[in-house]
Amino acid sequence: MGINKAYVITSLQSWDDRCPGYAQYLARELAQTDPVLYVNPPLDLLALLAGDRDVEHSRKNRVLRGSEPAIRRLSRWLWVLEPPVVLAPPVNTSSEWIFDLFNRRNNRRYADAINWALECAGLEIRYLLIDNDIFRSLYLDDYLVPELSIYYRRGNFTDFALWRRHGVRAERELLRRSDLVVASSDYLTRQVAPYNVNTYNIGRGVDLTGYIPGRFRPFPPDLIGIRGPVIGMTGLLGAMHVSADLLYRLARTYPDCSLVLVGGQDEVFARHSLHRLENVYFLGEKPTAELPAYVSRFDLCISPEPQNEVTAANFPDEVVHYLRMGKRVVAIDTGALEEFRGRIHLAEDEAHFLGLVGIALYESIEEACSRDRSAFAATFSWAVCATRLRSLIAALDDEFYHAEPDLDLKADLCN
Repeated sequence: MGINKAYVITSLQSWDDRCPGYAQYLARELAQTDPVLYVNPPLDLLALLAGDRDVEHSRKNRVLRGSEPAIRRLSRWLWVLEPPVVLAPPVNTSSEWIFDLFNRRNNRRYADAINWALECAGLEIRYLLIDNDIFRSLYLDDYLVPELSIYYRRGNFTDFALWRRHGVRAERELLRRSDLVVASSDYLTRQVAPYNVNTYNIGRGVDLTGYIPGRFRPFPPDLIGIRGPVIGMTGLLGAMHVSADLLYRLARTYPDCSLVLVGGQDEVFARHSLHRLENVYFLGEKPTAELPAYVSRFDLCISPEPQNEVTAANFPDEVVHYLRMGKRVVAIDTGALEEFRGRIHLAEDEAHFLGLVGIALYESIEEACSRDRSAFAATFSWAVCATRLRSLIAALDDEFYHAEPDLDLKADLCN
C-alpha cells in the first residue's frame, strides 16, 4: 500500500468546537484534493487534573484511557487526531531559557503523537500548517520534518495576557522558521511581513449557508409588533467587540427607529442602560439557521465595533452576511474593513457613525447596488482561500509542482 503525503494542521481550536474556526474550513477545502490530518490541541496536566468539564475534555480523557480511538476518519482525505498525550502546563517564568526548555520538550512529545498517527493512517507529512499555535508547534518542523512549514496567522493573540510574556518572541521565531506565512487580512499580514519575505494575505471565507437574497422566510415571531425602520445587528454583544455606549447614543439619536439586537450578551451589556430604552429590543441568541430570517427584516445593518487592537485584527463575519442579503451597512472603521470601502458606509469615529446612519436610512434603495453587495459578499469563500494557498505553495515547491512563481500573485493578494 502506498504512502499518501498529507497536510498536517495543528491548531488552537478543536475540530468539534461549537463555532468552527478558520483552520477547520480550510482543512475541508484542502481535503477535496489532498490528505489532511487535523490535530486537536492536546490536554496539559492542569487541564487533566481539572476533570471532565465539558464534552471536549471528556472525549480527550476517553482517548487517554483507550476507550475511544484517537484517530477519526471524517471523509476520504480527512482525518482528525485527538493526541493521546498529556503535555506539561505552561511554565509561569520570566526566564526565556527555562520556558524554551519545557516548551521544546512539549513540542517533541506532541510531534511523537503526530508521527504515530501518520503511521497509523498510512500517511506521510508533506506540509505542516500551523494555525496560530505558536507555543506547542514552534519546533514541530524539527521533529516532523515537513517539506514546507506554513504559519497561518488568523489573529494577533500576543495581545492577550496569557501570551504576552513569551508570545511575541515565540511568534517571531516561528515566523523566521516558516517557509511560508499566510494571514487572513491585510492588517495581520502587514504586522509580520518584516519577519518573513514569503508573507501573504490569502483572505478568509465566511459561512454563507442560508444567506440567499430573495428567498422567502417566515417572519420571526419576536419581530412582530416592532415598528420600522429597523436598525439591526446579529452576533455576540460583548464589550470587547461591540460598543454599548455607541448603541445607546444611536438609539437616543434616532428615537423613531427600532434598534434590534440579536445575540447573547456579556455582563457589561446585561447591566447597561440600553435596557431602559423603549426603542431597543434584545432578542437573545438564536440558532444559526434562523439568523438570515432576522437579517432579511432589517432596514439597515450596523457593525458598531470599538477601535482597538482586537477589532483591528478581526473583521466580523456578520458584515459579509449583511452584504450577501443586499443590505445597507454602517460600520466603524477599525482597520479590518478597508476592503469593504465603497460597499458599506465606513465611519471614522462614533460621531461620524451616527451621521452615516441617518444618511443610510434615508438614501434611495437601488436594486443594482443591492446585487453588487450580494455578489461581492459571495467572493468570501474558503475554496478561494484554499486556491490561493495552493498557488503560493506551488510557487515555493518547484520540486513537486514544477511551476514558475506567479509574479503578480503577491500584488494581487496584498491589494
